[in-house]
Amino acid sequence: MEAVDVSIYSDEVELAKTVALDTLTLINSKLRERAKCHVALTGGSLGNQIAENLAKELNKGNWDGLNIWWSDERYVPFASELRNDLIFIKNIDEKCGVGVHRTPHEGDLEKSALHFNRELSKVDFDLIILGVGPDGHVASLFPGQLDVNEARDAFAIKNSPKPPSERITFSMRKINSAKEIWLVASGIAKADVVAELVEGESKLPVGQVSLTRLIVDSLAFGVGE
Repeated sequence: MEAVDVSIYSDEVELAKTVALDTLTLINSKLRERAKCHVALTGGSLGNQIAENLAKELNKGNWDGLNIWWSDERYVPFASELRNDLIFIKNIDEKCGVGVHRTPHEGDLEKSALHFNRELSKVDFDLIILGVGPDGHVASLFPGQLDVNEARDAFAIKNSPKPPSERITFSMRKINSAKEIWLVASGIAKADVVAELVEGESKLPVGQVSLTRLIVDSLAFGVGE
């Protein structure tokens, strides 16, 4: 954790707003530098807040060259409230020029994952934002199921311990290939897993991530009430 930038915010709302604005700053920089940018967002309550804030900021301009992805997705229909990408889709204006990449949801799961893996193999990520579960999972890489040597960029999950059971997820190798990797966490339920991570003692999937930034609220960092 020595090289990781740690940011602590008072609450989840402040954290989500700040991360969205910081993401916008990074996007601006990359687009000026080479006219393209690839960012992967995350799901969950905090991830949804970040995605909603970011979408509303992006609606204020034109973002040709920006591509938004998700590091994992539940294998459910596009309109399902279970999808990680739905809040962003509901809030983004198509006129702002953002390329939105939604993980497939129809037909054979393995074939869909293979198609997505091929698409993803051509992408170099400037930023991946990850959430973390109280069990230490990231994306849909769960304790006891993580293969750190997985060579594919994305693959199917058929037995997720957290429903729904069918998902498509980035591999740890793909996650760690990103130029920037930000881990976000809020709430007291995340305090133990964050503490293990900060102390360098985590054997969980989150402990295998090559973080560049840890962004938490006071409760997740164990300094709140």
